[in-house]
Amino acid sequence: MRYILILDIIIQYMNATAITEEQNVKEFVTQWEKAINEKNIIALSQMYSAKVNLYEKMLIREEIIRLKSSYFNKTPYYNQSSTLEYLHVYHYPNTPKSDSFFVTFNKIWTDRSTKNNSIGYLVVRREMGLGVL
Repeated sequence: MRYILILDIIIQYMNATAITEEQNVKEFVTQWEKAINEKNIIALSQMYSAKVNLYEKMLIREEIIRLKSSYFNKTPYYNQSSTLEYLHVYHYPNTPKSDSFFVTFNKIWTDRSTKNNSIGYLVVRREMGLGVL
């Protein structure tokens, strides 16, 4: 009986840890979108890792920040939001001890009056306690 109780506590801890990780990733995505909507290049530069895979092209952080900056200048009315209830977080690769998470979400964006939506995805990694894209 004692072993079952210990096992139950371990499983409860693992479930609580998974929920906390998912909440942390969701908060990170929320902060990322806030930085995009505020056109906050400094915040974005702290969120991207040294190398970023953007639309299947590997870029260094400085390149992605330069692209974001240029895009913000061309489209000052751009706004992005995600429907967090449709945001799903998975370990990536699919192992519980992984420090990376694959995030899918319903991405909604507008530029002036044009509203668009699509399925978006990110790979978020813990790095010294902080999430990075």
